[in-house]
Amino acid sequence: MSSGEVVLYDIARRGGNSCWSGNVWKTRLALNYKRIPYTTTWLSHPEVEPTVKQLGITPNASGLLGTRYTVPVVRLPNGEHVMESAAIAERLEEVYPEPSLHLETGLHNMAAMVVGKTGFALIPVFMPRTVRTMVVESSVPWVREARQKAFGMTLDELEAAKGGERAWEAAKPGFVELRSLISDHKRDEGPFILGSVIMAVPERKGGKSRAGSGMKRSPFFCTAPAAEDSSLAILHLKRDTLLPVTLDSTADEGYGTQGAVSNTRFGSFPHDTLIGLEWGSQVRASKVDTGSRGRKGKKNNVEPAETPVQEDVAEEEDEAKVSRKRSADEAGMNEDGSVSAVKKVRRDAPVQQPDIAASQKRKMDDTNATQGASKKQKQHKQQQRVHDNSASTAKPPVEANSGFVHILQPTPESWTSSLDHRTQVVYTPDYSYILQRLRVKPGSTLIEAGAGSGSFTHAAARAVYSGPTASNKKRKVGKVCSYEYHEPRVQTLREELSDHGIDDVVQLTHRDVCEDGFMLQAAAGTSHAASPLANAIFLDLPAPWKALKHLTRNDIETSEGFGDSHERSPLNPTSPVHICTFSPCIEQVTATVAEMRKLGWIEIEMVEVQNRRIDVRREQVGLRNEGLRGVNPSAASVEEAIGRLREVEGGMHSFHGHMKNGADGKGKQPANGSTDNAEAYGRSSRTQPGSKAARLAKIKQEAEDRKLYKEGNLVHRTEAEVKTHTSYLVFAVLPRAWTEEDEKACEEVTPYEKIVTGEAAKNADSTEEVEMAE
Repeated sequence: MSSGEVVLYDIARRGGNSCWSGNVWKTRLALNYKRIPYTTTWLSHPEVEPTVKQLGITPNASGLLGTRYTVPVVRLPNGEHVMESAAIAERLEEVYPEPSLHLETGLHNMAAMVVGKTGFALIPVFMPRTVRTMVVESSVPWVREARQKAFGMTLDELEAAKGGERAWEAAKPGFVELRSLISDHKRDEGPFILGSVIMAVPERKGGKSRAGSGMKRSPFFCTAPAAEDSSLAILHLKRDTLLPVTLDSTADEGYGTQGAVSNTRFGSFPHDTLIGLEWGSQVRASKVDTGSRGRKGKKNNVEPAETPVQEDVAEEEDEAKVSRKRSADEAGMNEDGSVSAVKKVRRDAPVQQPDIAASQKRKMDDTNATQGASKKQKQHKQQQRVHDNSASTAKPPVEANSGFVHILQPTPESWTSSLDHRTQVVYTPDYSYILQRLRVKPGSTLIEAGAGSGSFTHAAARAVYSGPTASNKKRKVGKVCSYEYHEPRVQTLREELSDHGIDDVVQLTHRDVCEDGFMLQAAAGTSHAASPLANAIFLDLPAPWKALKHLTRNDIETSEGFGDSHERSPLNPTSPVHICTFSPCIEQVTATVAEMRKLGWIEIEMVEVQNRRIDVRREQVGLRNEGLRGVNPSAASVEEAIGRLREVEGGMHSFHGHMKNGADGKGKQPANGSTDNAEAYGRSSRTQPGSKAARLAKIKQEAEDRKLYKEGNLVHRTEAEVKTHTSYLVFAVLPRAWTEEDEKACEEVTPYEKIVTGEAAKNADSTEEVEMAE
C-alpha cells in the first residue's frame, strides 16, 4: 500500500462545517475507534454526484431517494475509493484489522434494520427540518427540487400529509424492536446497545468477556498450578493423541446435573472432575447418563423439571395410539373407523356376522376406562418426578471402569500435537531449532509469514514474551507480526489467539506479503505505514523468494533515529536481521538462495532436521513375570523352559487322574442331583497348586514386594515412525546497514592506527581489569 492519508468525503453544513449526517457519522466512529488518521473533504449537495462519479466509483443500482451517488466516501492510502458506510466498515476491517469491529457478530446488521424502520417512518419529520436549518443556503433549491422528484410532492406537502403524530405512530413498531434489542444485549448502564462497550465483543465460553478487562493472563505464559474453570487444558489420551478442552463448570450440554462432559474413546470425563486437579494428574472416567441428551438437549431448550412431564405425555400419546390400533384390529376396522378390507379369521371357525359398531364401541369404552386409570397413576408419578427434580442437587460423579486420561497444562508443544491441522504444521523439532538459530529472545520482534494453523505462532509468542507490560515498563516488549493469506484461516486463528490470551503479543494481519509487503497499519497521528522493526523473520510460504524484495534496507539512509526514512522498511535498522525459510522442495531452496545472494544476505546455509525419537525401557524376560504388564513372559533359559514343561505335564496327569476317578464312580455326586460338589471340584481344580490361576496369583503377590523398575536390561530402540514435517530450512543474515557516517564515528572512537598496533586491545584489557577491581 502506497503512503498517503485517508480522506473522508462529507456533506457541508450551514454556518460552518461539522458532521451532521447519520450515515457519515457511522464511518467517523469506525475511523476514530480504529485510530486511523484522516482528513475531511466537505461537499455541498450538488457537488456530491459529479465528485464521486469522477472518482470512478460504481454507482448504486437504485439508491435511496433516487441518488446513485452518495456520501460517505473514503479514499484509502492506496488510492482505492469506497462508498456507503457498510461497505466502508468491511473494507476498513480488512485493511486495518486491529482493533477489530467484530462485524462477524451480526449485531450491527440487526441494529441497522431496526433503526432503518424508525428512520424511514420519520423522514417526513426530520428531512424538511434539516433543509430549513442545516443544508447550505445555496444548495436549498437543488435539494428541494431533488426531493420533490423522489417523493412526488414538495417537502412542505410531505410534512403536512405524513408528518407529525402520523409519522411517530408509524415509527412505533421500530422503537419496540429497538427496545427489545437493547434489553436483550445491554450489560450495564452505558449509553450503547451493549452498555459501556462500544463494539460487539464476542462472548467467551463461560460468559466472560474481554471487553474492558485488560490483558488476559495467558495459560501459555503464566500457568496456574492447577486446572481452573474457563481455562484451557490438554487431555492426554495416549502417546501423540491429545485433546484440547476449555473447562466449563456452568455449561449445560444435556447431561443434567453433570454439566459439560468431554467424551473420548477411553470414557466420559465431566469437567467438574477435572477442575482443580494438578497438572499431570491421572483422571478416571466417570459414568455419565447420555441417554437423556435427546430429551434434555439444547435443541429442545427445556428445564429439567419439565422433562418428565413431556416424557409422560409422549408415552400416553403413544400408548393411546397403540391401544386404538389394537382395538381397531380386533374389531376388523381401520384406525379412522372404516371397515378393514381384510379380516383375518380362522378357517375352521364358523362364519359369523357380529355387530361391528357395537363391538368397536365396547372395546373403545374399555380402552378409555383403562387409559383413565393409567392417566391418574401417571399424573401422580409425574408430580412426584417434578418434585424430585426440583429438589435434586448435583450428585458426585461415579467412577467408571472404562479407562483414564492425564490432564496436562497447555504449552506450545502440547498445543501443536492437539490442534486441528488446517495446514501442514511446523512441529516442535523444527520450530525449537528455528527459534534458536534466529536468536529469538524476550523482547524480540519476529515476522512470521504463513501462520497457517498457528503452531509456530504460539511457540514464537512464548519466545518473545517479556512479561506483563505494567510491571516491566522499562523492558522492551516482544512482538510477533504474523501474516496469513487465507482469510478463513485468519478468522479461526484470530479467535484462538484471543481465547488463549496471546493476541496482545501476536498481531495477525490478513495479507499477501509477496505482493503487499510487511508494513503495518498507520499509527495514530501519523500518515505513514508503521514498520514492525523486526530482527527475526520466518517465512513458511510456497514461494518465499517473492517476498524477499520487501525485506531490504535500501530505503535506510542512516542507522540513527527513527524518522520517516526507516518506515519504508520492516527491518530494524540498528541490528542484524536473521531469517529462516521453510520449504519442502529443493527447487524452492534453489530459488530462495539465488534471490538472497542478489539482495545482500550473507551466511546462507541450508539445514534439514531429521528427528528420531528413541524409546528407552527395561526389558524383562522370564516366566516369573507371567501375567505382569509390559513384560515378555517367555522362558529366559533352557532350564526354565524345561521346568515349565514338567509343571504343565504334571498338571495334565493330575487332571486326567481326577477325571478317571470320576468315571469309575469314586467321585459320585449326591443322589438328589445337586451340583455343589461338582462346582466345588471345579473351583478346587482351578485353584489347586500347579494350575495357571494359582500360578498367576502367586506371581502377582510376589511382584508387590519386587522393584520391577530396577529389574531387567535397559534397552533403547529408535522409533520407525517420525511425526514431523520434513522440510529444508534456509538460514541467512542481513547485516546492519553501514554508512560513511558510521565509519567516521567508529574511527573517532577507535582510530585505525590503534587497531593495527594493538593499542586498542590493551586499552580494552586495562579497562576490564579496572572494572573488575571496582
